[in-house]
Amino acid sequence: MHLQQQYYRNFLESIRTQAARQTYDFHLKKFTQFIEGTEGNLLNENPRVIKSRIIDYIIYLKNKGRSRSLVSTAICTISHFYTMNDVVIKKRK
Repeated sequence: MHLQQQYYRNFLESIRTQAARQTYDFHLKKFTQFIEGTEGNLLNENPRVIKSRIIDYIIYLKNKGRSRSLVSTAICTISHFYTMNDVVIKKRK
């Protein structure tokens, strides 16, 4: 199995319900498109760079007028992806 697929599989397999899996898959793909990368490439960055990209994405979603619920789900999705792949990102200073 290709390494990128393994990262992605780790993420998806950790989600219990099919509905949640579809939602998280959608949000991870949107984040990936935003940073113009792939799921595997999401893991090849310094945690500070990752955090900066997440913040940029949150600002982007808010500027697009997305609901708090959608932004919250996107943040949970991205955070879960990194947690499942052993990347530690500080959430608060």
